[in-house]
Amino acid sequence: MVSCYNDLFDVPTAWEKGGETFGVFTGQSFTQQTAFRAERRRKGTGCLVKAVETAAQREAFIVGKPNRFMFDCVASEFEVDPARTIMVGDRLDTDILMGNSCGLTTLLTLTGVTALDEVRAHLDSECPARRSLVPDYYVDSIADLLPALGQ
Repeated sequence: MVSCYNDLFDVPTAWEKGGETFGVFTGQSFTQQTAFRAERRRKGTGCLVKAVETAAQREAFIVGKPNRFMFDCVASEFEVDPARTIMVGDRLDTDILMGNSCGLTTLLTLTGVTALDEVRAHLDSECPARRSLVPDYYVDSIADLLPALGQ
């Protein structure tokens, strides 16, 4: 497990000895807000996963979004019916892509890193990979769902 920058140096050696490495979050960036700082974009751990893969000349097995592995585990444990399940998220390249690849209805909330113009550009594209990033529905805020839930 890589928990800090110095751990990165040990991964290629562990792989050479037959060890396994799993990536959980491969996002390239995320937004962080603290009590002392304004909101800002930070590099995600996807950068580190790629660095390790390059150094080790091996591909990590990704268990987090957008890989369907996590959904398959949950679905088998709790008998989830994809036709009755909605994936709600704020990122097209992780949340919405996973939902679409798993046959779920998808709902994008625009309170995260994705802007509606980005969705429209993917929708207008002829590229199947870009079209797989288009949600079924979107809301400005997750709070917009409260009336539908009777809250």
